[in-house]
Amino acid sequence: MFYITNPNRSDGTEDEVIGSECDIYTQNTGYEEEFSVVTGADLSSSLALLITQVDTDDATRTYTPYISDSDKENIRDGFNLLVQELNVSEGVFYANYTEYEDLIVYEAIVSSVAEFSSNLTILIETPFVVGDCITFQAIDCFVEYAPENLGDSSLGKQFREATLMFDQYNFTFGEMGFRSDLVAAMSTQLFQGEGTGDYGAQVYGEQTYGGNANERPFRTYVPRNQQRCRHIIISFGHQAARESFMLNGYSVTYNDSTNSRSYKR
Repeated sequence: MFYITNPNRSDGTEDEVIGSECDIYTQNTGYEEEFSVVTGADLSSSLALLITQVDTDDATRTYTPYISDSDKENIRDGFNLLVQELNVSEGVFYANYTEYEDLIVYEAIVSSVAEFSSNLTILIETPFVVGDCITFQAIDCFVEYAPENLGDSSLGKQFREATLMFDQYNFTFGEMGFRSDLVAAMSTQLFQGEGTGDYGAQVYGEQTYGGNANERPFRTYVPRNQQRCRHIIISFGHQAARESFMLNGYSVTYNDSTNSRSYKR
């Protein structure tokens, strides 16, 4: 926050402070309104415009312009240089502006990509600003079990529920799939795990850093068009970078009745 000193007053009273958004010999009090940044803003351009305005308003010195660069280290260094020059300027009221030393790097899971518009949808809203980013390409993992026929592949059955059992549930999301001898097309069910506990990878306050992973299984209903069959095939897919999973196996719940007439003539 900046404070403005009015050069028209020479009695040294506190009335010289005429605003709460500037600390420069000028009547300009619109710094906070004009230069505040929000999520998704171009931070490098905002910094360049801010320095240009400060240089215009402070007639006692010249400020080093910032060449728009989206590299986060360069943005930090450009801001710190502005702070250093403000702290030694004779045209400011305060000389104790604080420099930034650390950088907070956020991670986000991309849940979908619109290829034609190049728009990305992330799993959890994250306070990104425009700039460079590092993209980690996920390794598509797919596990498919052998057909489950309950010991007799000639009889018709009804599978009602299925469960995937994990050693740990510390991944972001996965996909459970079903297909059968009657319906070859795969039906899938997307579900979320407990997450990895990375900073920025979960809703703030809803999870401890490092994750709350446990051995909780995932259970769901078998899709109706896949329930009645002679055998069912269960699969699991995972497509998130920098994550791992440990899948112990699966179980099925079925009606305790079979039918030797699996197909109608």
